[in-house]
Amino acid sequence: MMCRYCKKDARPAHFQIPPERMLYVYFCDACRAETVSFADDGNYFSHSLYTVINDRMYRWTTFKGTIAGVLSHIGKPGIPGERPNGSVTNLLELKIYPNITPENVQEKIRFMLLFL
Repeated sequence: MMCRYCKKDARPAHFQIPPERMLYVYFCDACRAETVSFADDGNYFSHSLYTVINDRMYRWTTFKGTIAGVLSHIGKPGIPGERPNGSVTNLLELKIYPNITPENVQEKIRFMLLFL
């Protein structure tokens, strides 16, 4: 699977989430970007960008064909490509797309946190 942002190969995770749904996870270390797909054919379900602010991990996720995006706090960060996240709390849902990229994810999430 190719990373949406840098167009380089993202490495596959060693797990499927949840196993019975056959969703596949790919992670790009360079962009700190995760792609979840229904199959190995590039048909993605979601794209997520991760960042750490004040020792807390946050994730911005966009979903194919639905809402513009969700900001989440990751209470128990997993290991990219090895162990899924735990204790995920959705903080904010936006219906407009704020054009978040690996280069500006921290700045944009800091701004969103001001309104929580």
